[in-house]
Amino acid sequence: MKLSSILLENKTIMIALLHVAHQTATHLGVDQQASLSDLCRQQGVNRTYVYQQKDRLVHMVEKLAAAGPGRPVAIKQADSTDLLAEHQLTIAVLRYQLDHPGAVVDHQKRKSYSPQYRRFVLERLDTWRQTMESFSQATEIPLDTLRQWLKTDSHCLAPLPEKSPPVMVYRDSSQLVFQIARAWDNWQGSKRDFIKHTAAISGLLYGQVVRVLRLLGIITARGPKKYRHRGSTTLLSPGSMLVTDGKALAVNLTGSNQWETWNWQAMVDQATGCDTAVVISKEECAAAVKDAYDQSVDFAGGRYPLGLLHDNKPCYDESKLQNDIHENGSLMIPATMARAENKAIIEGEFGLFEQRVGTIRLDDTNRQTLLHSAVEEVIRAYTAATNAVPRENLGSKSRQKVFCDACPGYQKQEQDRRFLQNLKAKHQQNKSPHRHQDPSSRKLLDTVFVSLDLLAHDPSGSLRNYLASFQPAAIRQAAVIVKARKERGLVDQEYLHRYLAKVIQNKQEEMDLELAASELMELCRTQGESWTKNLEQDYQLMKSQNPLMKDQVFEVAKMAAHSGLLLDGTFWTEKLQKLLTRYRYLIGSTIKYLVRLFEAPNERRLALVDQITAMHLGVR
Repeated sequence: MKLSSILLENKTIMIALLHVAHQTATHLGVDQQASLSDLCRQQGVNRTYVYQQKDRLVHMVEKLAAAGPGRPVAIKQADSTDLLAEHQLTIAVLRYQLDHPGAVVDHQKRKSYSPQYRRFVLERLDTWRQTMESFSQATEIPLDTLRQWLKTDSHCLAPLPEKSPPVMVYRDSSQLVFQIARAWDNWQGSKRDFIKHTAAISGLLYGQVVRVLRLLGIITARGPKKYRHRGSTTLLSPGSMLVTDGKALAVNLTGSNQWETWNWQAMVDQATGCDTAVVISKEECAAAVKDAYDQSVDFAGGRYPLGLLHDNKPCYDESKLQNDIHENGSLMIPATMARAENKAIIEGEFGLFEQRVGTIRLDDTNRQTLLHSAVEEVIRAYTAATNAVPRENLGSKSRQKVFCDACPGYQKQEQDRRFLQNLKAKHQQNKSPHRHQDPSSRKLLDTVFVSLDLLAHDPSGSLRNYLASFQPAAIRQAAVIVKARKERGLVDQEYLHRYLAKVIQNKQEEMDLELAASELMELCRTQGESWTKNLEQDYQLMKSQNPLMKDQVFEVAKMAAHSGLLLDGTFWTEKLQKLLTRYRYLIGSTIKYLVRLFEAPNERRLALVDQITAMHLGVR
């Protein structure tokens, strides 16, 4: 049948018709590739009548397609005011990107945005009177990204990158180094994107820019990577290939003063190094290999490996062993001749066994001594392996190495002895020191424990009584942090009560330091120290540069959130509290500004938001 040009040109209707036909065929359960005769036979309909209905259907679709151009256009014409607002927003966004390199980095399949640019966009979105779609089109930010920003806009606890201080450059450095340092100070994106951008505009190689950044201290040099396989073989997925080999174990029977040799048939996963089977036999043989293979299959939950790598001993060539393993779909692969690194994963394990365990000694005098020595050797093997492992916290030395090489001096020993004497005296005290409990803190803790579902961990209330000695502000800030991290799945419910107690203690210590800094600042004021005068001068200069009160409050909040020194932070925090006490209508917008101040430290932002909220509600 020949279709008219009207139908062929109206692709929208034809695709819709195909979609309806596809859904109908799926519902009827018919094969769309079958001929018309087969379809009629399957559904029990008359083929002639089908042809008649087909002609009627084509005629109706042609009428529908022909009526399309005459319909009125339903597109709403954009208002000139709306277009002007969209153009102004686009200009503001582009100007920000020009003034702040790295604010938006275009990758192949996505874009990355700096925290400052994110705050800039959200502030514009607060006053936007049109649709989210028009805002997304004007800023070229995907609509889903904007919705995600709005969803997380009320949370200030998400870990976001913090901007590093200005880079210090030596005077004798080259002009290129100065340019890269200044460019980094103005950059808002990631280090990786900065390297690519700098290399492109300066004509340098990627590695050359990296070396300059290392000299400036922006990035640190990484140590050499340690590859487990060192190119000896391709790293496969866990469970795909097992490696097996036998090791002769020396056994010393101390009771009869005899020596015996036993074979340890090991089976190790090539990808993870996990021991999947341990078989002890008198010698390395096919039966031991088959036993280790079966144990490995059981260890993997019935999953057969794709391959089994072995050495070239004759026992691995036995036909029965080959047939039994091949029947399960596993390939037996001999290792490369005279190349032990082909089985590095298992050869290394044998070497560590010799270093950490060595000869096995059993006392065969009688049954009791044999059992005793066997258990003792098992525990010795475990502790020897634990003691010999290098530890990062010990400077990549093992516990045994640090213990054996320790040689404390007389002064250190006397210091340790006094500590132990004091510790003994403290533990022998029957009465624990009394801790003052704050009633408001105790009541607040009951609410926190209910919201975090922790009452089962403190049925007697002893933990809450202990924590009631801390201030309510520390408890509030800790509760917010713990609840946010619990919702993100970062803390196990079983240990949540311990985590809450530690966070409360840390927050109390931070508040004590801030109080000490405040008192120190009062002392410095009375003594007329120069640093307070400098901060006052900075404050007066900031007021002259920001005539609007809202801008002044925001700048003071920014200084309080970014202050790295306790004294500076206390100064700006006091200024912020005084301003908000006088201009209380700015409290809500200031809190929102601090929430969006993503580049500031999270702890400072949280503390400021808590202080402002407590001041607004009139609580401690």
